[in-house]
Amino acid sequence: MQLCRAGRGEWARTTIVFFAFLLGAVVLAAHLFFLQFDEDIATHYRQSVQKRWESYEYPQGKRGNILFRDGSILACNRKVARVMVDPALVRDTDQLSETLAAYTGLYPEDIKATITGHSGHGALVAEGIAVEQALAIDKENLRGVFTYYDYERYYPHGRQGAAATIGYAGPQPVHRTGLEYTWNEHLTGRDGRIHFRKDARRKRLPGSEISLEGKEDGADLRTTLDQAVQMICEDELGRAVGTNRSDWSCIMVLEPDSGEIRGISTSPNFDPNEYAKGNIGSEFNVAVHRVIEPGSTVKPLLAAAALERGWLDANRLFVCNQRLMVDKKQIREAELNHTLGDSSGVPISEIIIHSSNIGMAQVAMALGQDRLLECYKSLGFFHKTGVELPAECSGLSPYYYAERQAGKSVAWPKRVIANAGFGQGMCVTPLQLAKAYCIVANGGFLVNPTLIARSDEGGGGADGVPEVRPPSGELLMAGMGLGNRTLKQFVPEGFGGDARVRVLSDATCDEVTNWLTEVVNDGTGKKAQLARYQAAGKTGTAQLASDKGGYRKGAYTASFIGYFPAEAPRYVVLVMFVNPKGGRYYGGDVAAPVFKKVCDRISYIVEEKGTEAGHAS
Repeated sequence: MQLCRAGRGEWARTTIVFFAFLLGAVVLAAHLFFLQFDEDIATHYRQSVQKRWESYEYPQGKRGNILFRDGSILACNRKVARVMVDPALVRDTDQLSETLAAYTGLYPEDIKATITGHSGHGALVAEGIAVEQALAIDKENLRGVFTYYDYERYYPHGRQGAAATIGYAGPQPVHRTGLEYTWNEHLTGRDGRIHFRKDARRKRLPGSEISLEGKEDGADLRTTLDQAVQMICEDELGRAVGTNRSDWSCIMVLEPDSGEIRGISTSPNFDPNEYAKGNIGSEFNVAVHRVIEPGSTVKPLLAAAALERGWLDANRLFVCNQRLMVDKKQIREAELNHTLGDSSGVPISEIIIHSSNIGMAQVAMALGQDRLLECYKSLGFFHKTGVELPAECSGLSPYYYAERQAGKSVAWPKRVIANAGFGQGMCVTPLQLAKAYCIVANGGFLVNPTLIARSDEGGGGADGVPEVRPPSGELLMAGMGLGNRTLKQFVPEGFGGDARVRVLSDATCDEVTNWLTEVVNDGTGKKAQLARYQAAGKTGTAQLASDKGGYRKGAYTASFIGYFPAEAPRYVVLVMFVNPKGGRYYGGDVAAPVFKKVCDRISYIVEEKGTEAGHAS
């Protein structure tokens, strides 16, 4: 009886085991069946295995360099590293934190908090660290620690390298300013992708690449900036601002024949290497983002345009008293003791040389609203210049706000016309003013200011970027292997293409140059006289408008703009200081001496290039 019971028990256990194995076999068979024939389940397990034993790396395509005209570096890339930790692989968090702190300079408790507070596999412990530090960490062979190498933007000259113009390129596309923004598509490279297998410690297995997509570096961008000229502009502006403590200021140097910008220094300024650390707010480029009332600097320009069209007789005499009543408002000279001529009057040349507001107010009223506006527009005022920078201002024509409110052109009061004759009640950017003086300096041809070197200049080809400005108002770029790319950029109607557009005749330009030479020799610009060459130029002292209407008391824009050598101009130089402090505010006292220093230093470059040309010939 007991044996029978024992036999039945043994049979039951055997049956249970048998059916357990049978069930397991059925489950296994079903699993294999679904793995083979159910695509969703098969994909799930395949991805699970790949996630465990395979991974990806994305080699960074380097951003193209931005270069000076001679090919030296303005903006480039430097290799940096970031340190990641997988908390699941760490055995001793305290010890690891101490070790990493020694290489990264971080506090051990901060590192520990980062590791323990992270729920995934990749806790970012440090980024932007030097390559040498990362390599030292690699040699430690720390469990769960991974180092990755990337490139970050680096500006060798910092705030001394035309920072507001070159701009800044951060790790995200939205962090772009200046040329880094405008030419972002041209400069940006394409990242690659490496698919590989890894070991149990998540380290890449040598020779385990499954697939490889190569990276592509961005193209270089060669600017028109001359390194020596740029350093002179930065140096002299820094000294002057340190003395006069102006609200904002700039120095620009252009070649009048081509409109190429050889130097551009602005203040306030910033160090693009420090930009990501919070120095935000000074990245404005005052040369194109700010507008000012140009004051007396437009007097010779208006006179030139009017003479060219026969609307002004060079021999006509204007009586320049100390005051002029227009619409029951008084117009006066900058200085109450400023008298010019007698009751018989003076010609336009004397009005320009001695900078008479009364005289130019009469010239403007003689021209009238339509002719006055046409003269200014013909010189490029109230239009964007089309320079390759973002957010360029177009300036403000006289009576702009009243016309905008009315939604149409309206008749200007006489006082508005009179004030516009000496650069008051209208606004231009510093670059627009420099562009207008290029027209006079180059013999009367319109130019498009540019920062991008043409491909056929100074080595061009691979480093240079062909520049095309089609009439459509789009800037077409053909880069290194990047194909043709179109970048939206405003170009004034009729300003496109390579055809030269004449605005003034040679005779008119020669006449204006004679006036501006006398301004420097015997007029308001005596402090701009150069040591080695004859300069031609004009002072400007304009009141600063108030946000509440009218003008700010005791606040002025002091400027001087001119060119040299006067007989064969090579450079147009603009110097401008807005609201200088310290008691002096006239353009002849504040800006003219800085113009002299800049031009005297550049004159050695002119001589050197002339000598080189002589040797070459």
